[in-house]
Amino acid sequence: MSSESIHNLLFELTQKADRATRSYRFRFRGWLPKATDSRILDLGCGDGKILWYLGKKYSYVHGVDLDSQKLDIAKSMGVSVQCQDVFEFLSTTNKTFDLICALDLVEHLGKNRIPTFLELCFKKLNSGGRIILQMPNPLSPFGFSVQQGDLTHEFTLAPVLTRKLLEIAGFNQCHWRETGPSLWGYSLGSTFRFCLWRLIRLGYRFLHFIEAGEKENFPLTRVYLVSALKP
Repeated sequence: MSSESIHNLLFELTQKADRATRSYRFRFRGWLPKATDSRILDLGCGDGKILWYLGKKYSYVHGVDLDSQKLDIAKSMGVSVQCQDVFEFLSTTNKTFDLICALDLVEHLGKNRIPTFLELCFKKLNSGGRIILQMPNPLSPFGFSVQQGDLTHEFTLAPVLTRKLLEIAGFNQCHWRETGPSLWGYSLGSTFRFCLWRLIRLGYRFLHFIEAGEKENFPLTRVYLVSALKP
């Protein structure tokens, strides 16, 4: 392959990564480390789009995944990744991190392994470090379609159960966010959809209150994010 072809391929990959991660500028607001020398780990990193996005600001980003084909894509974008089981990596690495991301991973682990996974993440975070998880949301009207959309999905955690498991592992300051349309950073259309969604979700929250009498503002998108800190 010529140098021009390689350049064009890399440009195409980075353009796709930029479009795919643009919404995370809004979704990760306030959760990312301030220091540019913070150490960031992405577990189940796939093709490395999130690492590519974070690597534009932080000097050390690293990913772990078992899908060698997707890791080849990440490597072609200049992202640091390795092919290894996440449990093996967390159990053997001597490195610690300021941020650990695990997006669309926990639902593949099975309910018996999730507590161990969270405990290992806790051990590998520096004091004040943060974990960010993303997973299907059983509280969403469409959450079941996501859970059943992949044969490798084992178990889905409701937000309340996720918070309990994080607290048992030692984390505190647990907060969740929706992954619906972005208010800013993606497109004008996304901003418009965000405003419409905020109106629609009021109706869902009202129905939930009538049926269960609960006022807590749980996420209602089919996939949700959760963040917690190591004291």
